[in-house]
Amino acid sequence: ALAPAIPASDWTATQRAAIDAVIPVMRQVADDIEHLGLSSSNPVIQDLAIFAAQYRRAYADSLPTYSAADSYLNGTASGTTSTIWEACKAAEN
Repeated sequence: ALAPAIPASDWTATQRAAIDAVIPVMRQVADDIEHLGLSSSNPVIQDLAIFAAQYRRAYADSLPTYSAADSYLNGTASGTTSTIWEACKAAEN
């Protein structure tokens, strides 16, 4: 529930601890996205998964010195994983 407009320099100790705890989780999610994408036989899905994972890692790496502009990294990662999910759903129908 941390507002994306608040830079890291303005976080409370509690907010900083929460962010520090989520960084390894985000990196694991990025690894999982990449692994799942590479398990696909579809090269487009593979490329999108690698792209999403790279942006998720970049966002995780930006968090210690976060500024509002870094939120675009998160948006790109989230949007790309949503695109993968929707493409898979479309293929099921």
